[in-house]
Amino acid sequence: MFRILNRACSRATSSTTCSLTPFFPSLSASFHTTRPALDSGRKERARIKRKRNIEFHTRRDAFEEQTAPHPVLGLPNTPQGEADWLGCDLARILVDEKAVQDAPILSLNEVEINLPELYQHGLGEGDERVLFESLPTLASTTGLVFDDKRSEQRLMDELQDNTLISRLQANYLSRILDLRNANAQGIAFENRRRCIKVFGETESDSGRPEVQAAILTAQIRNLWNHLQTHRKDVHNQRSLKTMVHKRAKILKYLERLDSQRFDAVLPRLGIDPRAIRGEIIVRFHKTQT
Repeated sequence: MFRILNRACSRATSSTTCSLTPFFPSLSASFHTTRPALDSGRKERARIKRKRNIEFHTRRDAFEEQTAPHPVLGLPNTPQGEADWLGCDLARILVDEKAVQDAPILSLNEVEINLPELYQHGLGEGDERVLFESLPTLASTTGLVFDDKRSEQRLMDELQDNTLISRLQANYLSRILDLRNANAQGIAFENRRRCIKVFGETESDSGRPEVQAAILTAQIRNLWNHLQTHRKDVHNQRSLKTMVHKRAKILKYLERLDSQRFDAVLPRLGIDPRAIRGEIIVRFHKTQT
């Protein structure tokens, strides 16, 4: 009997509680579908934007790497950079050792004096006239004795013989003074002389920053070419790094001294401004060390 009454009371309480509880609409659909959809759209847009930025920076870095100047050469190590170097003032005045060695050998004869295209020891046009015009003429008449006892024909024959000998001696001298017979130091001396003449105000103005930068650039180019075939020359690798930083120091000093002179000399030297103003890091391939 007690069990029956207990069950009836429980049912009544349950029905009363359910009837008194108010009804509220469920928002579970909006929480579980609308908000995640908004977050997903924002994440997708952010992902696309991030991808575009990465692609842009990658393309920009690749372009800068292709067009960046070589820390040693001063210009991009590309065909266009090589063309810019060959067109600058410094490249046009420098003596190419290979071209000098490949030049034809002067012939020896008694008929004419064959003059070399380039001379050693800085000989100029005035020295050439003295050595190969005035000197042979004086040498051919030296030792001739003009007296009444010697016939005119004999004097003419002797003069002709002396002239042939003096021409032959002049050809010997031209071979000796030919830059083709100079060693590396002789060619370097000629290049320094030309740098002073072209980049200095006077032929003795060797302390001018433009002259010093030109001489260093010529030495750097020459040493760089040497290291391309002698990759284990560690001593000259260190020397090359020292010269590159010394050149940058001189040109930075020139920029502080006179920015117009700095801007004017860089194209003449075949150097990009970024190779001087930026950080200079000279690296060599592992096989070179």
